[in-house]
Amino acid sequence: MEAEHEVKDTEAEISVFKNGTLMRWEGPPMKAITIWQPWADAIRCGAKMFETRSYATRYRGELAIHASKHEPSCVMEHVAVSEAAQAIESSGLRSGLTHARGAIIAVADLVRVWEPDALSINQGPLSQTEHDLGDFSAGRWAWELKCIRPISPVPCKGAQGLWTVPADVEQLVRVQLTERTRTR
Repeated sequence: MEAEHEVKDTEAEISVFKNGTLMRWEGPPMKAITIWQPWADAIRCGAKMFETRSYATRYRGELAIHASKHEPSCVMEHVAVSEAAQAIESSGLRSGLTHARGAIIAVADLVRVWEPDALSINQGPLSQTEHDLGDFSAGRWAWELKCIRPISPVPCKGAQGLWTVPADVEQLVRVQLTERTRTR
C-alpha cells in the first residue's frame, strides 16, 4: 500500500508520492543555511533579500532557509532581535511571519555573492530596510536571494555553514513546493 509521503532516497533522486501522483526530483541534494529569528522570517516574508555572512561561497542554486532553534542569550542579541523586528514592522510585510524555530520555512535561489563593501544604500539594490536587517560591515559577504518560496514550517535540525538537507526532510519540502506550484 502506498503511503501518502513515501521517499526513495539516493544522492541524486527523490521520488515523492502525493495523493497517488509520482513526482520525481533528480538533481543535487538541497542545501540549506540556518538563520536566527526574526531574520529567517524577514527572508520568508520578502523584507530581506541579502543574507550577510563572514564568508563567501561558490554555491549557487536552491537554498532552504532554516530558522534556528537558538534563542538570544545575551543583551546584545536581544537588542539586535528588537531592531530586526522593528525593521520588519516598518517594511509592512508582517503577514509572512511564522516565528517558527528549528524548521525550514522557505526556499530561495542563491544567485550571487557580493564582495564586502560592494553594496551600499546609494548604489545597487540595497534598500534602507535591507541595510537595517543585515550586517554590511567590513569583511562581510552579502548572499543575494531571489525567488523566495515560503512554505509551512518543516521541523529539521540545523547546522552551521552551508549544509545538506536530510533526504526525508527535503522530500517534505519538495511536496510543499510542488503543491504551491500546482495551486498557482
